[in-house]
This record gives sequence, structure tokens and C-alpha cells, in this order.
Amino acid sequence: MAQDWITPKNWKAGEALLPSKLNVYIGAQNDFLRYRNRYTANDTTGFNVTSGSLVALNDNLYRVEFEVKQNEDLLVSLDLFATINAVTNSIWFDIYIDDDYYLSSGTATALTRGLGQMMPNEAALSQRFKCRKLIAGLSTGVHSISLHAARNAGTQTVGGLMIVEGY
Repeated sequence: MAQDWITPKNWKAGEALLPSKLNVYIGAQNDFLRYRNRYTANDTTGFNVTSGSLVALNDNLYRVEFEVKQNEDLLVSLDLFATINAVTNSIWFDIYIDDDYYLSSGTATALTRGLGQMMPNEAALSQRFKCRKLIAGLSTGVHSISLHAARNAGTQTVGGLMIVEGY
């Protein structure tokens, strides 16, 4: 399993490359990089969004309690679809962190259209929303990450993939 990051060794000319040193300074570092925490949520059928304010899309699926390691950032990747029922309608997304603040603004109030907005050019056309965001500077410990969505009118259907991983 993953260990904490070890400051790389400054090898000296002529120093013996012993297996024990290689295991510590190379093997452990590879384990640290390979065994990252990762959470994946995927829904192919979709959930209805009926609110004009950002609300949790589905906390049973698109919410994770994620343990952040020392000096670790999080990478959130979204690959979502939305079926929007009229060309005058739109839907927008944001990530809510620790039930406290939105990623788009860094405050308890999200930017007007969150991290991004989808506006169709045809009614009932399924469209994709892709976004990757690095969340830097979180303290070591457990943090909640939740996908929120809102729409301007009607009922919109949203689903797709959310990946949260240590970086």
C-alpha cells in the first residue's frame, strides 16, 4: 500500500546501490505514485434536475468522502450528459466541497453559472459536458466532494461520469 512521500536521496558518485536503499528510495516512491485514492461514479440513465438553485445531483452516487494525504491535491474529472427539453433552457454544474463552499467561487455562493453551463441548439438533444479541475490546498484529512446541478426552466436529465482522485 501507499506510504508517505520520502524526500529523494541525493546519490553520491561511487555509492553502492544496495537493494535496501533502492527499495526505500525508488520502490516506495513508485508505490506512493501508483496507489492513489480514486473514486468513480457513473450513471448512464440520468437524474432529473428541477431546481433553479444548485442542489446535489444525487448524493447516493455523486458524493464522496475523500481522504486527502499530506501535500496531496485532488483532481475532479466530469464527463456528463444532459438532455435539455427546450432550446431556451440550460443547465449548469458545480462541485460543492465540505458542505461549505463551491469550487467555482471558493465561497458559499457559486458563480452565476458554476463551473460550466450547457445550452442546447436543439430540444431533447443529449449533450456532453467535460471538465477537469484541480483542487489544491486542501488540508490533510477527510473532505466531502459533491456534484451539484441547476437548471433555468423545465425538467432536465443529467448523468455521466465523475472521477475524484489524489494527485
